[in-house]
Amino acid sequence: MDTSSNIDELTKRLLPLTVLRRKAGEVLAKLPEVGSYLVTKDGKPVAKLSALVTIEHKETVKERLTRLKPLIGGIKLGIGMTPKQLNKLLDKRYEEMLPR
Repeated sequence: MDTSSNIDELTKRLLPLTVLRRKAGEVLAKLPEVGSYLVTKDGKPVAKLSALVTIEHKETVKERLTRLKPLIGGIKLGIGMTPKQLNKLLDKRYEEMLPR
C-alpha cells in the first residue's frame, strides 16, 4: 500500500468532535463496518472511538461435545453417566494400557 492510500484511509477515519455530537447515531451505526474513528478537537486527536467486539455465535453443548470427542482418546461420554460409572470406565481403560 502506498503512502497516499494510507493518508486517505486515515483521513476517512478522522472525526471532528462537533460532527460526533451532531450525528452520533449515524456515527455509531457505521462504527462496526469502519472499525474505529479518531476523534479530533480543533484538529488535534483527543480520543479513539471503536466498536465493541460481539460474540456472533454462542456454541451449543452438542457442538462443544463434537469438538471434545477427538480429544478424549476413544472414551465414549454418555449423557447421564454418573461419576462412579466414569471412574470405573477410566480405571478399566487404565488397566488395559498398563504393560503386562
